[in-house]
Amino acid sequence: MHNIHICKTEDVALSHLPFTFKKVYLKTGVIDDIGQIASVILKPGDEIEVHSHLDMTEIFYIVKGKIQILSEDIEKILGEDEVFIVQPKTEHGIKVLSETKLFYFGII
Repeated sequence: MHNIHICKTEDVALSHLPFTFKKVYLKTGVIDDIGQIASVILKPGDEIEVHSHLDMTEIFYIVKGKIQILSEDIEKILGEDEVFIVQPKTEHGIKVLSETKLFYFGII
């Protein structure tokens, strides 16, 4: 069993937005097959460029706000209480349309 105290999470710069910080609740290597669990607040106008991951599935849960997902096969606007899943090797990016809080789950 793992217990994580929210106030003791680590703030880490986003690799795609270096001046924006995410709260990392679970780091790679603590639990098999989990790359990371984190949350982030994104500002309107923030953009995460289109990219892909070789061997990681990403699951994003939008707590509040609105974003546009850019993918190799869709461009879709998503908002509060929506989830999107990105499979390995899938090109994807994000345009932030309003202040957005989301949770991120990386599965290896």
